Amino acid sequence: MALDDESKTCAICHETLRLENCVIDEQGHAVHKSCYLRAVTKAKRTTYDETEELLQQARELREIADRLIKKSDALLTAYNKLTGHSKSPKVDRAQD
Repeated sequence: MALDDESKTCAICHETLRLENCVIDEQGHAVHKSCYLRAVTKAKRTTYDETEELLQQARELREIADRLIKKSDALLTAYNKLTGHSKSPKVDRAQD
């Protein structure tokens, strides 16, 4: 790999490059291998952390939905006992 005058510095840290410790990034820029690995690791960790946070939020929403379903079922059962109906009342969704 030949480095011309413009690419003798790392595109990430802007320090001098040596042929022995540089790689080419996704944009075709010469960078230190350590700078590239740090940048890639940071991007992956951020994506992973965001995914974990979204999964936790989804779990919490599922728990809330499960509690609401249980409360709804209990209310329907109580309604049926009070009215003597064996079936749940029909809900007109057009009015919602």
